[in-house]
Amino acid sequence: MKTVSNKFSLFCRLGTMATALLLGQQAFAVGTDAGLPVTNTTNAVYSVGGNPQPVVVSNAADFVVDRRVDFTLSPDIPAHEIVNPDNSPIVFDFTLQNDSNDTMDFAVTFIQLAAGADVNGNLDTGADVPSAVLATVFVDNLAEDTTTTITVNGIADNTLANGDIANIEVVVTAMDPGGDAGTPQALLDTSASADDPTQVDNVLANGGPVPGVESAFDGIIVESAVVTVAKTSTVRYDPINGVDPNAKAIPGAVIEYLITVNNASLVVGATNLVITDAIDPLVQFVNAANNPEAAAEPYGGGNVDFGAGASVCLAESGGVDSNGDGCWLTGADLTISGVDLAGNPINVPANSSLEIRFRVLVPAAP
Repeated sequence: MKTVSNKFSLFCRLGTMATALLLGQQAFAVGTDAGLPVTNTTNAVYSVGGNPQPVVVSNAADFVVDRRVDFTLSPDIPAHEIVNPDNSPIVFDFTLQNDSNDTMDFAVTFIQLAAGADVNGNLDTGADVPSAVLATVFVDNLAEDTTTTITVNGIADNTLANGDIANIEVVVTAMDPGGDAGTPQALLDTSASADDPTQVDNVLANGGPVPGVESAFDGIIVESAVVTVAKTSTVRYDPINGVDPNAKAIPGAVIEYLITVNNASLVVGATNLVITDAIDPLVQFVNAANNPEAAAEPYGGGNVDFGAGASVCLAESGGVDSNGDGCWLTGADLTISGVDLAGNPINVPANSSLEIRFRVLVPAAP
């Protein structure tokens, strides 16, 4: 599960491609080929007064074999495909099998389903996007007892959220084998009319709810990280109380910020985390030069704590990560990106949290 439409720009950008791969798989033949002429005459012999008379030949009772239109359509993998945002490509294959007693043409239409559409218990979540026909393609001259693969290709948009579901329907309609992609010919259904022995009548025998039409469904389910960010502040030091639970945010105080990044997904991790923190102009980022707490409590200056690994980064000014520790200051903006001091990517695995700490100074009067 592709001309782009609104719905699948949210879920999958779809373009359509039908490839008639005649796989040479022999199905159960349905008998004599359609269109073959059948000729039948009857001879009668008799005697008169014991004397044999000339043979009497009947007229020819001719007819042609009619067409039994029968075919199936099914997804190669019935279960929905699990994808991550920005997956490429997504490929859905459907198998069309011609069980008729004749070569057939087929029109194939792709339909994106509306919000709430249920495909195998998976409800489409595209509530704000209407359904629309994506495209129609043509399968030409599919021989009896052979199959073709109809392939739908797509790219999962990077705006997908965890649990999003996008469903697609593929509709195949039997067409008259005398047509082609440029001039398709509709199939005349003569199932309910009297037989015409001089022409090939069409009897629609496929098992779908609509004679001459088969549908199949497929879709995607999105698994993604579920990331939330929370931030708190704690006064760690003031020049009156020192390092004390009662320290206040007075001039000269050191305030510690705690950024907690939580990933609630049970299966998908968040990778290559980037944190940007705009430090308020009323405070200063604590570094080794202006850390008044350093003498009372070892802190190291300019620290960012990446959780259990206790990795530390010293943020340089000027917007350049000159020491390669993954954090830097651009003006008043603190950026934490790339890797920690141990060279590990800054990731938040599934069902886990990451804590990032840094400190600022409330400037005192000069």
